[in-house]
Parts: sequence; structure tokens; C-alpha cells
Amino acid sequence: MMNTKKNIMYTMVYQILAIIVPLITTPYISRVLGPEYLGIHSYTYSVVQYFMMFSLFGFEDYGNRSIAQTIDDKKELGKKFFSIYSLQFAISSVIVCFYIIYLVLFVRQNNTIAFLQIFYLLSSLVNINWFFWGIQEFRITITRNIIIKIINTFLIFFFVKNVDDLWKYTAILSIGMLLNNSILWAFIFKYVSWVRPSLKNIIKHFGPCLILFLPLVSRSIFVYMDKIMLGKISTMTQVGFYENSEKLILAPTAIATSLGTVMLPKVTNLISRGQADVAKQYIKQSIQIVMLMAMAFSFGLAAIAPTFAPLYFGSGFIECGKIIPIMAITIVLVSWSNIFKTQYLIPCKKDRAFVVSVTLGAVVNFIVNFMTIKSFGARGAAWGWVLAELAITFYQAFISKKDLEIFTYLKETVPFLIIGFVMFIAVRCAGMLQKPLGELLIIQIGVGVLVYMALSYFYIKKMRREIIDLIKRK
Repeated sequence: MMNTKKNIMYTMVYQILAIIVPLITTPYISRVLGPEYLGIHSYTYSVVQYFMMFSLFGFEDYGNRSIAQTIDDKKELGKKFFSIYSLQFAISSVIVCFYIIYLVLFVRQNNTIAFLQIFYLLSSLVNINWFFWGIQEFRITITRNIIIKIINTFLIFFFVKNVDDLWKYTAILSIGMLLNNSILWAFIFKYVSWVRPSLKNIIKHFGPCLILFLPLVSRSIFVYMDKIMLGKISTMTQVGFYENSEKLILAPTAIATSLGTVMLPKVTNLISRGQADVAKQYIKQSIQIVMLMAMAFSFGLAAIAPTFAPLYFGSGFIECGKIIPIMAITIVLVSWSNIFKTQYLIPCKKDRAFVVSVTLGAVVNFIVNFMTIKSFGARGAAWGWVLAELAITFYQAFISKKDLEIFTYLKETVPFLIIGFVMFIAVRCAGMLQKPLGELLIIQIGVGVLVYMALSYFYIKKMRREIIDLIKRK
């Protein structure tokens, strides 16, 4: 099994690539497709994500946790793997049939694009990422992801030239995802032995998966429903604005939360061995490192957004400069809630609390969207996302306070909050200079990096020497 330090390294490398690839392709696609056609792709993708959600049915979190609890024995691993995957295959096959019915009976516009999205659904049928996460083998999954992303990037630049190539863009991404998930099957028998699963062993996984599936349903309301509600209540152009703004926010959020994916099986294994105190120490360390990154990303993106959006996405996306600062708040909130989820709630099997928290967020998001989208478009949906994440984080912190030192964690976060705010003011002041957009953006980024790094270094060096030691070790 790969050790934790190497897994964190592999995950961070992949997340950095996950930022670099959109940085390369997004400006090109935004200019080639424009807000409306980008909105069509985003809308149809959001619809198929609902079917994918039912197809995966909580298998990713449940499978990850179950495999992490299994002893290092190929036969035992095989028994658990094939019983879980058999249930996944059966449910996914039914969902694929439902999506075909949806295409035939309900899709009246953008039929070709909606059909090509089916490859995403087929990719969930063969998705076994959860097994490799459970055995803490991240090298194979991340190497595969990197290769597919690079290939997709070249294909996009080679084949997508104008709005008529929207179907090519959709096919490249969706088929790429199918190939991405299929490749893992070439490695599975290195870790497991074939064991024919009994119907009893298959069915016993249904209940636990259902419990973890319920929060996915709730969370999807504000992950994908934002775009669907924008498409129905507002316009596809507003969906395009939301899509690009969200894309810019999700990349740094993925880096800030990548630690959680690595630590879930680690913490689960520690708790199963009765080492809860060691697990709590990991949680404390994770919060220190994650907040250092999350505050920089959140305040930094919010500060440069008015300059960055028209320069990066094109003049047709100036509105994104007003949406990104709102969405940037979610980077900090999602980072907090991700730690609670992956390092406390799921490892400790507090699935009910997780379900309630996400359901609460979904309700908040739907209400805010319904009240604001018609008047404010994508900006209203952005506030719905922020308030939903705030509700989730607050509830999870409330549930965790009996076992975790929540107020201590919050106190340790405040200095980075202050440093981030000072950086925001400095960058916005730099943005008042009368310079060309490109030159102005470079100045703002330079000011932001210098201010945040200088103040963070002073704080850590003088006040929190242990954070430096922690970063060196991890």
C-alpha cells in the first residue's frame, strides 16, 4: 500500500494539473463557444449528473470506507469488492435505461448534445475508483487521470473550432471519462482474487449505500440544480456565466480539499484500530494546512476577479467578475466541511448527521435560488450556493463539537482570515491603477502573493513554529 505522504503528493500533483488544464482550455472554449453554447453544454451535463448520482448510489464513499476496513488479503478484498460492485453494476444498468427513456420521451432541444452525455453515465457503470482509494493506492488512479486530461486537451484544440463543434467538445469530454474509468479494470486482479458474490452478500450493502446516497441527492440540488434552475428560470447565457465562474472556483477548492480524499481511509483505519486520539491529531493538522491554502485562494480570487474575468474568459464574460467574488466564499466553507466529512463523520460512521447537514444545505439553496434567480440570474444562484455551504458547515461543526475542539480550530483560523482580508484590500487598491488588463493582473497577483506570503511567514515564524514543522513533515 502507498504511504500517506506519497498519496498526498500524488493527489496534490493531480490537483495542480486539474488547475492547469482548465487554465489552458477555458479561455479558448469560452471564446469559441460563447456564453450561450457553453450554457447548453453545462445544462445537459447537469441533467446527466443527476442520473450519474443515482447510478453511483453512494458507492464511492461506502466502497472506500469498506475496503479500508478490510484486512490485506486478496481473497477477502475480492469477496467484498465483487459483492459491492455487483450491486453497483445492477443499479447503474437500470439508470442507463432510464436515461435512454428520458432522451426519447422528454428531450426536444439539443438532442445530440444530450445523447453524447450518455458516455458519462456509462463511465459510472465501470467506475471502481473507490476500491483503489480504499487500499490507499492513488498512484494508478492519478497517473491515469493525468494522461487522459492531457489527451483531452490536445483533442479540444485540434477539433473544436467554432460553435458547430459543440458536439465534438461534448464527445471528447464524455468519452474521455468513460476511457478514464475503464482503464482501472486492467489493474484490479493485482489486488483481488475472483470470488463469486452471493445474492445475500450483494444485498447487504444496499442499506449502508442508501444512507450515504441520501446526502448525495440533497447536495446535488445545489451542485447541479443551480444550473438547471438558471436554464429554466433565466437564460442559457446566465448558465454560461455561472459555469465559467464555478469552474474557476472548483479548481482551487479541489486542491484545498484533496487532503480529505487521502485522509479518509487513513483516519478510518486508525479509528477501526481504536486510535481515535491519533485520528483527532490528524484532523487538527489538516485544518491548519487547509486553512492556510483556502484563505489565500478565496481572498485572492475575489480580489482579482474584475480584472481577471474579461481578460481570461473574453469580453463577453465581464459578468463573471461580479459572480466570482461571491462564489469565492465557498472555498473556505467547503474546505471546512470537507474535513468534517472525510475525517470525522464518515470514518466515525455518523452518516445520519452527514445526511441531515447536506439536506439542510439543499433546502437553503433551493429557497434562495427560487427567490433570487429571476431577478439576479447567476449572482442569485451564487448566493444560494454560499448560504447552502454555510448551513452545512455550521451544522457539521455543531455535531462535531462534542468530540472535536471546534472553537480551538476556529481560533487558529482567524489569523489567516485577517491576513487574507489585508491581501484583498491591497490587491483591490492595486487594481485601481490605470494599466492595460494584462499588466494590471500581473501587478495584482504579485501584490497578493507578496502580502499573503509575507504576513503568513511572519505569523507562522513568530507565533506558530509548529506549522512550519508540520508542512515539512507532510
